[in-house]
Amino acid sequence: MKRLLLICLLLCWISCPVDSFGHSLLPLFSLDPSYININHGSYGSAPKYVHDKLREYQLKAEHNPDRWFRLDLQIEMENLRKKLSKYINCDPDDLVILENASAGINSILKSLKFQSNETILYYDIAYGMVKLTLQYISTELFTQEQIIQIEIDHQTIQNIDLLLKKTQDVIDKIKNVKLIIFDHISSVPAILFDIETMIKYFRQQEILTLIDGAHAVGAIELNLTKLDPDFYLSNTHKWLYNHRSACLLYVKKDLQKVFNKNISIVLSTLL
Repeated sequence: MKRLLLICLLLCWISCPVDSFGHSLLPLFSLDPSYININHGSYGSAPKYVHDKLREYQLKAEHNPDRWFRLDLQIEMENLRKKLSKYINCDPDDLVILENASAGINSILKSLKFQSNETILYYDIAYGMVKLTLQYISTELFTQEQIIQIEIDHQTIQNIDLLLKKTQDVIDKIKNVKLIIFDHISSVPAILFDIETMIKYFRQQEILTLIDGAHAVGAIELNLTKLDPDFYLSNTHKWLYNHRSACLLYVKKDLQKVFNKNISIVLSTLL
């Protein structure tokens, strides 16, 4: 049932109408008129027509469960992945759908094989879920010495040259960095990072990049073919306005062979 709901949530996004921006959009949502939603980025808020479309797909599945799960579901999912891949400019075969960003982060970190001397870097402004996941794997899958946090101040965050220099100082000191995790749009503080420059910089040093783009899709234009990250994930229930929750995960082709196929992924070519 959970998987059915996830699939229906994203299918709702395919045929949504377009309207003007501003206060005229408020009637399209189910928000309490006395409530001013200034925290959309945390949980999202789907328009009423998305809820209606969701109900249509749920009823379609209930009308003929066998046909839905054995035939229609895969067709609908392929249609969805093609539309999403066109929207973010990537090969649909490199794109999968997960329950949420937490599932995406866990899928990646549990799939990559690390040597005992290889490390993961991340910045101290990483989202809490990312930090908690890294904290967990530092005790269950790695050692604490393999997970390195880089502390950055406000000035460094806003200057790509300072940010890369600070990061390089850490890389030079610890050596053997296999993966670095960073935001596309951070949560606190809200910063849009120059990830294209960062991805190219770290690739020159053969360091894999995992981009937490939870707030990106729908908020800014995405071109994953141009950006060319190793791993990229983004929640679609925030600024793409589908019903919560769902997350797209992009995996670079040459890394798909090492991906853990036992991780829960919805009808993906990676399975």
